[in-house]
Amino acid sequence: MRPNLVKSLQTAFPRGAPFDHHELTKLGVSSALAHHYLKSGWLLRLGRGVFMYPNDTLRREDCLKFLSLQVADFHIGGRTALGWRGVRHNLAVRELLSLWGRDKTKLPEWFPSRYTARNLFSPKLPKPFGLQPLPETPAGVLVSVPERALLEMLSEVGQRQGIEEARAILWKAQGRCDPRC
Repeated sequence: MRPNLVKSLQTAFPRGAPFDHHELTKLGVSSALAHHYLKSGWLLRLGRGVFMYPNDTLRREDCLKFLSLQVADFHIGGRTALGWRGVRHNLAVRELLSLWGRDKTKLPEWFPSRYTARNLFSPKLPKPFGLQPLPETPAGVLVSVPERALLEMLSEVGQRQGIEEARAILWKAQGRCDPRC
C-alpha cells in the first residue's frame, strides 16, 4: 500500500461526499487498487463505481453536487424547490426530494429521491432559465425559481402530486389563503 496515495485520497475528497471511479483514476487509483481499498476497509461502496469513506455520513448538499455532475440539466424542482424557497403547505417528516433533469435516468438507490425527466419549456430558452442556486449557497446546486417550480409541480398533478395540495401551495405562492380554510 502506498502511504502517499492513501493520504492524497483522504485529502482529495471531503468527508460526507460521494466520489466515483473516474475521480479515483485521476488520483492514480486503479480498479485493482480501489478493490484492495474496499477489502481493506479504506473505502465503502455505495453503488457501481461510487464510493464513500467508511463510518462517514453523506451530506445532502455534497450528494446533490455529485449527482449534478452525472445528470444533464440537473436541478431541484417542483414541490421541493418551492419548499426550499419558503412556499409549502404540509411539512413531511421524510419528504423525497423532487429532482429534475433533461434525460431519463435512474438515480442511485443510496440517495432516495424522485427524479423527473420532462422538458416543459422551449429549447430556445437559455440553459439555466428559471434556475438559480439558493441565496445561502451561491455555489450550490441549481434550484427552480418559484414560478418555474410551480409549473413543474403542476405538471405532476394526477401523477405524483395531489390536486388539493397543489391548490393550497398555489394559493400560498400567491400570498393568499385558500378561501376554503
